[in-house]
Amino acid sequence: MTLMGVMFYTGAPALFALFVNAEEASVPELGIPVLRLAAFAQPALAAAVILTWALEGGAGDTRWPLAYSLASMLLVQIPLAYALTGPWLALGLYGAWLALLADACLRGLAAALRFAYGRWAEIRI
Repeated sequence: MTLMGVMFYTGAPALFALFVNAEEASVPELGIPVLRLAAFAQPALAAAVILTWALEGGAGDTRWPLAYSLASMLLVQIPLAYALTGPWLALGLYGAWLALLADACLRGLAAALRFAYGRWAEIRI
């Protein structure tokens, strides 16, 4: 996923040139910065997805992944997206993706910490 992040960042203009018509000039103008921002979320997303699935499916630890996923979404992603896109900062699409980046980083960190502490190994299924 980190390699994909590098490709997203460096190849953003080429990707938009490949998929967007020349008549839609505003799409790459808005999309390239957002795709480059999404590139930074890739390692955190990988950690969040892989470790959360390992905890839930492999170890049977379902409560903590649910708790940190809900908390991150309800207490970080949604309020931050509102603050960054709403009346205060008005960053638009870029602000919404900043909120998604913050959420991905928090979920990845929470999953990594839960996995590293090893309490999941004590769960009886």
